[in-house]
Amino acid sequence: LGLDQDDIELNGHAIEVRLYAEDPANGFLPQAGTITNFLSLTTARTDTGLEQDPYGETHHDIPSAYDPMIAKIITHAPSRNEAIIKMKEALVRTLVAGIPTNRDFLLQVLRTDTFEGGDVTTNWLDDEGVIPRQVEPEAVDFYGAIIQKHFHQNDEIVHNHFSISRELRRWSNWNGLLARYSFACGDEVKTVSIRSFPEDNRYEIIDGEKVISASKPRHTVGHSQWTIGEELWSTCYGFPIANPMTLATPRGTFIFHDISFGEPLEADGAGSGILRAPMHGLLLSVDVKEGDTVSEGDKLGTLEAMKMQHPLRADVTGVVKTISATPNTQLASGDLILEIESEDN
Repeated sequence: LGLDQDDIELNGHAIEVRLYAEDPANGFLPQAGTITNFLSLTTARTDTGLEQDPYGETHHDIPSAYDPMIAKIITHAPSRNEAIIKMKEALVRTLVAGIPTNRDFLLQVLRTDTFEGGDVTTNWLDDEGVIPRQVEPEAVDFYGAIIQKHFHQNDEIVHNHFSISRELRRWSNWNGLLARYSFACGDEVKTVSIRSFPEDNRYEIIDGEKVISASKPRHTVGHSQWTIGEELWSTCYGFPIANPMTLATPRGTFIFHDISFGEPLEADGAGSGILRAPMHGLLLSVDVKEGDTVSEGDKLGTLEAMKMQHPLRADVTGVVKTISATPNTQLASGDLILEIESEDN
């Protein structure tokens, strides 16, 4: 390069994070599937091969045969603390919909006192027992999700079916009409009513005996900010406003199901005895046969994905009832492999 060490000058501080398609809460298992929306609404440097598309017209397949890195995000500032703040802001304004990512875990790490203080080593996560948190939505997150759905649903109806001026789009001669929504996220369900006041760009949410005011929306493409009660709530989102709807908030990434007109399909649940492929991959082996007795934690087979072999283990003690998958076949995420009849049944 024609440079000596003395020729290199330090200029501030830089941080890089790697956004991966993986499930931190499930042993950081790589995830294959389809990204339906990818947004990085930040001035931070974002190196990626994916096209950013807030309108959901460009989908990206993450195959099981390659490293599942989605992007590198890099921030630079005069000091470490300022670079960390910029990185938090960058991740807060990053959305990946369609598959799990480590976005929330990266924010969890950046928010720890130890990392902010710089007192970390390559063994820090293990030594300190930094366990990926499953962030649960708070009431305000449900309120924000329902406002998003209501706001954009009404906007879409007007835009697609009526030729009226923008100034009159949300005008009504009957304020106070109520709409009722039921949203589910994980195991939580919240049912509320929402009342619109279009001339003020204001909403009221009725949650039981509580009435919460929401106002002053700030919208840019893929990003909304609302004052809900006493909290300034914001989210990154993609179009179309689908069901389920993925929202990336400062608190975490949440997937909301609109069940106003019916319940979603129930998941198998932990300890169900139903073994499904945790990701796209090649089923290398099934190590049991129908009628075998297995204990919780026993290895049942091996799945190869992302150039790694992943053991498949029993989540209950019982008897192998049926085997539905054949070794040396490609499986999609969620494909049924086998069922165990629990001894508790």
